[in-house]
Amino acid sequence: MEASTRIFEGEQAGLFYRARRADPPGAPTVVLLHGLGGDEKSMWVFEHALPPSWAVAAPRGLRAASPGGYSWAPRLGYAHLPDFDGAVRRVEPWLHAVVTQLDSDAGRTLWMGFSQGAALAFAAVLSGRAAIGLVSLAGFVPEGSTQRLPGLPVFWAHGRRDQDVPIERARADVDRLQSLGAEVEFCEADVNHRVGAPCLTALRAWLDRLSGGTPGVS
Repeated sequence: MEASTRIFEGEQAGLFYRARRADPPGAPTVVLLHGLGGDEKSMWVFEHALPPSWAVAAPRGLRAASPGGYSWAPRLGYAHLPDFDGAVRRVEPWLHAVVTQLDSDAGRTLWMGFSQGAALAFAAVLSGRAAIGLVSLAGFVPEGSTQRLPGLPVFWAHGRRDQDVPIERARADVDRLQSLGAEVEFCEADVNHRVGAPCLTALRAWLDRLSGGTPGVS
């Protein structure tokens, strides 16, 4: 299937989104969740780093943010787990609705988010949503859950000069995830609130290992 014919935009379950179909059918699904002030196109810069056969779906946030873009939570800053309840409840039926268009497997989902979107990814998994792995880019773990995450593969990229989510918060959250049983690969780079080139390279390698080392994931 030509790459250009695989990518499309639409609306399902009240959420606008951009997506890439699986090729071949039955591949895993990557859910891309933008940060505060982003939209369904903001995370598409990472689409080329994902396994080429996998489906990709990037929804737009629930509410308008100031000065522009969209947000997943009513609270700014370090939103807590309950602040994401509405978003988790909206994303789940959206994913089930869109997966038939993606020709992918909704039961094999990689959650990947930037900043607030990463917190939503954690909220989804901590709320019991299925996951083959999770990618946090300059993100944080929302407070409010002690659910175990035994063996969950997590890749975390963070900037040492991040002033929005300080590196100290990221390191503490990684320690917390490991105490809950997650298997975390943590990459630091000398950048601010973005993903540094060394961590993007490390992400690709981590995804290659996940693709080749997880039963049923290819």
